[in-house]
Amino acid sequence: MENMYGDRLRVVDDTKPRSWIWWGSVCHRLPPDLDVSQTGPMTHGGPDGPWADTCRVGEARHCDSWPGSVPSKCHIGAMGWLLSCRQNYAEAIDILYSTNTIIMANEAMITHLPQLLLPQRLASITSLEINWNLKSIYESGLWSISDDEYFIGKQDLKHISQIISTQFPQLRRLYLSLEQSRQHGPCWGPDAWPAISSHLDNLARVMPSLTELAISLPDTPFDSILYDAKGTDFGSYSEICHSYNQIWRSTDGAMDVVRLPYVDSYPRAPYHIDSSTSKSKGYWILNGSNWPEKEKVVIGPPSMVEILSLSSDDFDDFEFVHPLDDI
Repeated sequence: MENMYGDRLRVVDDTKPRSWIWWGSVCHRLPPDLDVSQTGPMTHGGPDGPWADTCRVGEARHCDSWPGSVPSKCHIGAMGWLLSCRQNYAEAIDILYSTNTIIMANEAMITHLPQLLLPQRLASITSLEINWNLKSIYESGLWSISDDEYFIGKQDLKHISQIISTQFPQLRRLYLSLEQSRQHGPCWGPDAWPAISSHLDNLARVMPSLTELAISLPDTPFDSILYDAKGTDFGSYSEICHSYNQIWRSTDGAMDVVRLPYVDSYPRAPYHIDSSTSKSKGYWILNGSNWPEKEKVVIGPPSMVEILSLSSDDFDDFEFVHPLDDI
């Protein structure tokens, strides 16, 4: 359905009962002429990552750039071939799962994958992108977060880590987009990163076959971790920073950034890290934000007190509260 300006509108029929509908499509998040292998990681200033994927709601940013007509060009289009005969199915089903990047963005589906897909289909997947909303728990059941009552739901993240490590034995590439839960509000308190990183470190250790492992975080927590990784005293001076929006974390917990001559090594460890050491084993932490690229005047990391005082709506406006591009 379109409005008078030609914009497509989504219409919900609230006369029918709610039910689960499983749906898939070809991803049109990126333009058709983009060579992802030549553009570096999906982070702020680079290609849009899963955090910017709106295909599932019918609003893909570059859908109009792809040839064909809507909605047929969005359909995967493999079902007819798979159902045509047993021989076609046998020859095509493994290719379908093993040569494409599978993008998942529904908690109910991800947590029940063993019941929804055959083990041999999960085993054939080699490239995977997952959107996962981090949930918060608080001991008293109150909304107050002033008395350390607000924590990341560790079991929730442990569950998704176990699913990934046990159900995808052939996985070579994993991009995990960790996003804040709209239902429970911000949960990036002082305990947030330690709670998250322990499970991510373990995931990297138990899946040594991964040639690319990337974790994206929302803008505010990423910036806080980036300051720590740089190990720079930003309180004593300011600098114009055109930094790579990516952090290398080894499985032993050490963090580092891309150093001079600023050559990006992604998805491998930074070039200045000796490949024969344990610090070369790890994963990249990326900025899951698609704000317009800007110069950053880096004065100091936002204090956790500031972060904790924000409401869920304020998080999206944090950059506008302190518009760095206007300084």
